[in-house]
Amino acid sequence: MSSLDTGFVTRQMVTEPQRAFARALGLIMSGQPDEAAMALDSVRVAYTEDTLVHTASRVLLTAMLQYQDKWKEMAELNREGRHEAAVNDKADVESWASAFKSVPAREVAFPGTPVVLPLILSASGTPMIPVTINGKEQVFNLDTGAQETYSTDGLLMKTKVRTFVGERRLIGGFAGLSIVHGRFVDELHLTMAGQPLLFRKLLVFAPAFSSFVSLDGILGSDVGKGGAIRIDATNGLFLLEGRNDEGLRIKS
Repeated sequence: MSSLDTGFVTRQMVTEPQRAFARALGLIMSGQPDEAAMALDSVRVAYTEDTLVHTASRVLLTAMLQYQDKWKEMAELNREGRHEAAVNDKADVESWASAFKSVPAREVAFPGTPVVLPLILSASGTPMIPVTINGKEQVFNLDTGAQETYSTDGLLMKTKVRTFVGERRLIGGFAGLSIVHGRFVDELHLTMAGQPLLFRKLLVFAPAFSSFVSLDGILGSDVGKGGAIRIDATNGLFLLEGRNDEGLRIKS
């Protein structure tokens, strides 16, 4: 299930806590946050003896509450005690609950017609877009989750691609020159919904954070250098549009 295969429970002998957790995970994947939050809370309360399911349910429950700006509910959940993995994690979302519990939910309004904003890169390669706050225009960083696209050992195990040991030199910001040593994927061909993608000199990286889902890799903001990225969460659309017929080409 860490590979988001909720159908695993129908093909294997599993426990009732695992089966209930799979149903809750399916609700998350189908875009039903309210139902998912209730299901995860039920699993968390009912199956305390299965520590893995109990902890995973707690982590995903807080994610669902944050997604819906339900900080008050998360603060009440926090009174029961934070889960073990988050006790010493200052960046854990549960640590924000007491500060945000009185903050009203966000209100987001979308225009009736598409809006195209210019995208610029900072000196360190971070994408930025212009926004207007209280009548004043500012330039804000666009948080894509990662600046650089990379793969993990999980992807290497599945694809058996060839890697080489090398280094990458990055220049930018106050840090000056940064040299990264490690393994790199020489060339990797993938398809996304039938669309061909070509990655070259892809860094193999072990994420420093833990997650319930086993990641094969991360698409960073650098994919925008090779074409256009279209994200339409309302209609469930994610497109990478390359500048040629070979698909999106990522180079170091």
